[in-house]
Amino acid sequence: MNARNSIVRARVNEQLKHDVEDVLSHLGLTMSDAINALLSQIKITKRLPFDVNMPNRLTKKTLEESAKGKNLKRFSSVDTLFEDLSS
Repeated sequence: MNARNSIVRARVNEQLKHDVEDVLSHLGLTMSDAINALLSQIKITKRLPFDVNMPNRLTKKTLEESAKGKNLKRFSSVDTLFEDLSS
């Protein structure tokens, strides 16, 4: 089971690859080590070892506007917040 004799090829963004290789080298790991660790975790847990959350179009727009301070509601108390949510 420890023999590493299979090759996995993937196309990735070049800058991402270099950035990740830099991080991994500081951790004393190679890209192959990281990929093997990822694949092992998927095998053990039968899932990705992290959550994958992709906002839909409306959520993305809302988050972008909120970051810019647009369309925000402010409340003077929790009670007024809940009143607004109930209406």
